Amino acid sequence: HAVEQYQESADACREALRIDPSCVPALEGMGFAYFNLDRFEGAADALRHAISIKPNTPYTHAWLAQAYACLNNEKAAREELTALVQLDAAMAKEIEPLVEEKLKAPSPNIDQGLKSNLCRQLP
Repeated sequence: HAVEQYQESADACREALRIDPSCVPALEGMGFAYFNLDRFEGAADALRHAISIKPNTPYTHAWLAQAYACLNNEKAAREELTALVQLDAAMAKEIEPLVEEKLKAPSPNIDQGLKSNLCRQLP
């Protein structure tokens, strides 16, 4: 049931973006929905686009750091954590252990199911 809701949310965000491609709430919503659908690359793309338009939103940086961690992109995940520290140090302190845990998870090639389950454990 949750999968259907996230897919419906992604579809609604995609429709909103057809009307206004720079709609930050739709980009963030799409990133969140894709993340929860285990579509981490799509999540990262949407969240990066949102940040390119509105760079000072801590929440978006936090989700992007986690998406990068789920993609095993340690450098990018750490860069987002660094950006998050500048915007909201308390949130960064909460998110950092989650990112670290995701980075230590087995490679998606070894056990994608375990990685996906770990990456869904969010604040």
